[in-house]
Amino acid sequence: MKHENLINEYFDGNLDSTNQELLFNELASSEELRYDFNQLFAMKMAIGKDTAAFVPAISSTEALFANLGIAGTTSSNSLAGFWTLYKAPILTGLMATMATALVMLWLLPIGSGSNNSEKSRIPVVSSYSYDTADLTLELPEEKNNESNGALIQNRELNKTKELNKIVSVNARLNSQLNNLQNQIASLNSITNMLREENKALELSTNQQTNSELNINKKTMGDNPNTVFQSNFVEQPNSFSSNNANFIINNFNTYNPETSIKLEAALGRYFQNIGSDFVERNNTFSDNLRVSGLYNLSREYSIGLDLRQENFYQEFTDISNSGQKLIYQQQPTVYSASMIFRYAPEYLEFLQVRPNIDLSVGATNIGELARIGVGLDYYLFGNTYFYFKSDYTFLSYYHKNINFSSNKYGTHLGIGVEF
Repeated sequence: MKHENLINEYFDGNLDSTNQELLFNELASSEELRYDFNQLFAMKMAIGKDTAAFVPAISSTEALFANLGIAGTTSSNSLAGFWTLYKAPILTGLMATMATALVMLWLLPIGSGSNNSEKSRIPVVSSYSYDTADLTLELPEEKNNESNGALIQNRELNKTKELNKIVSVNARLNSQLNNLQNQIASLNSITNMLREENKALELSTNQQTNSELNINKKTMGDNPNTVFQSNFVEQPNSFSSNNANFIINNFNTYNPETSIKLEAALGRYFQNIGSDFVERNNTFSDNLRVSGLYNLSREYSIGLDLRQENFYQEFTDISNSGQKLIYQQQPTVYSASMIFRYAPEYLEFLQVRPNIDLSVGATNIGELARIGVGLDYYLFGNTYFYFKSDYTFLSYYHKNINFSSNKYGTHLGIGVEF
């Protein structure tokens, strides 16, 4: 049955309950049908008014019947006749009015029922399954105090979880800092021990040399042509050769005349990644590092560090439709930073040189800062292998909102001085 026929049947009072429910559902979903319904309703009302306007008064009817010699009708008969004549329009108008009122009450957002409360909730959309209990959403006021209490309890529980995460990260940082301090203290102790042994060795060597020189002088006497004179001449040469070898070993550790360093290394990073996020597979070029430094002195250097690396990012956003979104990604970026390196001389031992790096720079997605410690091991000449560990902090913005990402890394590479 067409919608127009349903409306006409409804106003005529011939529409059953099943078709009435169908008509009301269509009225709720179709603006055009509501317009037709209102137009037909207004037409019906206008017809009823026009009919009432053309009905003659009862007094006029009775007067006309009296002049014709016909007995007039009583008032009760007149009322009964009026009701019989206009019963259908009156009942149709009342039913149409009640139906219109019910439809308007159902369509208009009056009150704060459960349906409205559910429609106002903002769903969370993510590329991955995510625990929405960790999100804090602004929800409408619930009907009862028990629901409000549960909502407040959930929010407090989420705050407690976030605080526990922060405390856990701080504890890990403090633990790593303590380990580094212990390592530095151990290196200082080894360095001091080696210095004491070196001083004792130098003292013993000097005493032995002086003793041999005195013995040769006494043995040679005043005759410069004795065999002992030849021995005396050869002995300093032998000592000089040993001394030269000692200087060469020192030269392998550090050459003050070199002023430029070039380094290249591969690294491995460790990041705090969401439990439902699948970490990307690193290629050979990922986490590649190339550095160039200039030696200001024996202990201080400055330079430039270039890297290809990736960062895990997690940030939120609100869509145009009001949905709260969570973004999780791990892009590969290119970074450039200025390095300041400090290699304390008093920590050097054998062919190993500890150092500390501080650097600030930028990537194509944000700014970064790094701090790292490392060891340079000189194998031959001015070529060395090095091992470093660093901590990186990245700051970036999304729609003028600041977010951050951090990671730990280790690097193994080779360097050369010239």
